[in-house]
Amino acid sequence: MRKPGCRFTLSCLAVAVLLVPVLVATGPSAAAASSSACDTTPAFLGLHGMGEGPDPAQPFLADSTLLIDLDSAQNAISGAVAIALVGYESVSATDWNTLTHPSTTLEKAVKDGENNLQADLISYTRGCKTSQDRIVLVGYSMGAWVINQWLVDHRSEWPMIKGVLLYGDPCWAHGSNVGLARAYSAPGCMPASSYPGPVSGSAFKISVNSFCQPNDGVCGGGFSAKGNPTNRAKELLAALSCAYENCAHFDYWDDGPSTGDLVQGAKFMVNVLGAPALA
Repeated sequence: MRKPGCRFTLSCLAVAVLLVPVLVATGPSAAAASSSACDTTPAFLGLHGMGEGPDPAQPFLADSTLLIDLDSAQNAISGAVAIALVGYESVSATDWNTLTHPSTTLEKAVKDGENNLQADLISYTRGCKTSQDRIVLVGYSMGAWVINQWLVDHRSEWPMIKGVLLYGDPCWAHGSNVGLARAYSAPGCMPASSYPGPVSGSAFKISVNSFCQPNDGVCGGGFSAKGNPTNRAKELLAALSCAYENCAHFDYWDDGPSTGDLVQGAKFMVNVLGAPALA
């Protein structure tokens, strides 16, 4: 068992633009989906981390220990929230190395995830008014980066999202601590000034929680890598170590049955979705 440790956590109410009939990024607008019966079951759409899913035998599924355990934590609190795992191209932790030179390896995987997330949102919101949508986006590791990219490209569709939950986010920003994608100026991260939630000056609010464990080389907790090439290199080495050994990036689901990051995330998710608690 990995020992628990104190953790960095950011919470916010992110202010989003009002829904307007504009198509952004690739694919049709999820909010403009067609007229079949609306499913108002509260649900979280989960995006896996590096080295997880999709299963080659079932390429549209995405296995993730964190996401499955988060669902178990939710079930212990409510059990009323459905889980949908968004499949997308899987890459190895060794691919963090490609951030140091021009490469599209990681960026292509992020865009693949964004496109699949958009397609799943279209399916989940079909026939629904925005006011009926009950969805939380959950991303672990690269999955959190995918959610950042979706938020950047799909501003008109933020009102359909009730909450965003991020673990080990490569786009993390907290003082001098920044995640790998942000440290190496990779595309897709929301502005650091508004992290962990996108802010644009309207009355619509999205609740956002982002968790970063100390010494996690992916989200950069405690590395002070912003503007510091030496610390940035140390952060990258810590992330690369996750391809070969246990590391802080795997600690989100091992720090306590009542106060751990997964339990706190599950409570947050159940609350923002208005899901009933167990009797």
